[in-house]
Amino acid sequence: MVSNIKLISTSGKGNLAIQKDEKLLASLNYKSWMSRTASSELDDQSIQITAPSIWKSTYLISKAGKEIGSIKMNWKGNLVISYFLDDAETYQLHFKLKGFWKQHYELTDEEGNILLIIRSQFLWRKFKYEYPVTDIHDKLKGNQLIEILLFCAYCINLIQNMQSAAASGAAG
Repeated sequence: MVSNIKLISTSGKGNLAIQKDEKLLASLNYKSWMSRTASSELDDQSIQITAPSIWKSTYLISKAGKEIGSIKMNWKGNLVISYFLDDAETYQLHFKLKGFWKQHYELTDEEGNILLIIRSQFLWRKFKYEYPVTDIHDKLKGNQLIEILLFCAYCINLIQNMQSAAASGAAG
């Protein structure tokens, strides 16, 4: 199923905007070029993703000053998003990079069901990335979908930074 939702790179700092039918839904903004702290506004509530330690292996997600989740790297190289919804349920979502030549990202639940796919497209004319979102599961709707897309945008930047570091280390 194709949706009209896409993530668009808006600056060299890693900022990404979430758009549906060319309308801005939310944007993920970093404080500076090398920052691991990102923030967004959604329905007049601030969402922040921060790296609380120097080792940066766990990233905390907070909404309106209250912790609502975390992002961690597992031993398989995938990112695990723990997301607390309304203090009742905790979701464990797995964010994975798939493919080599035609890379895309998959977000799956604990059972391995695909919740959404984010394709990676580099636009040479604009010299930036665009990420069309496809195959969105029916249970992701409204602000929950937008919040999860913000977390996915952060994960995309983490993976791209790791790839850049690995490539520069291999060339060194």
